[in-house]
Amino acid sequence: MGNNQHYTVEYPIDWIGKTTWVLSEAHPFNTSNDHTTQGIVISFTDITRYIQRINRLERALAHDHSLQELIPICAVCKHVRTAEEWEPVESYLESRMTIEFTHDICPACIRQLYPKYSSILDNPQTSSNNSK
Repeated sequence: MGNNQHYTVEYPIDWIGKTTWVLSEAHPFNTSNDHTTQGIVISFTDITRYIQRINRLERALAHDHSLQELIPICAVCKHVRTAEEWEPVESYLESRMTIEFTHDICPACIRQLYPKYSSILDNPQTSSNNSK
C-alpha cells in the first residue's frame, strides 16, 4: 500500500456461472498514538447491481432515442402500424429503444372497470380503518 491511506479496486469474478462485480477496499488499522499501521482491514462488497445500472445508463446515453418519423397509431386500440403488421405500442417502442414497460391501472380506469372496488380511491383512510 506504500504511502496510500487506503486502497480500492473494482473487478469482475465468475460466480456460479455469472459475472459478479466486487469492490475491494483495504484500510490501514491504527491503534497506537503515533499512528503506525498495526494491520489492515479488508472489505469486499458485491457491486454488481450498480455496475449493471451504470452499463444500462451508458448504453441509453449512447443511443439516440428520438423517433424522427410520424408513427401511425390506431385511435382505438393504440397499436402501431409497421411495414409488416399492427403491433402494441409497448412492443413497438421496446424494439426501438432501450426501455421496458410495466403495467398498472390508473384511478380513472379503476373507477370505470371496477366501480364496486373503487371507493378505496375516494377515501383511503376510511377503507384502511374498516379493514382492521
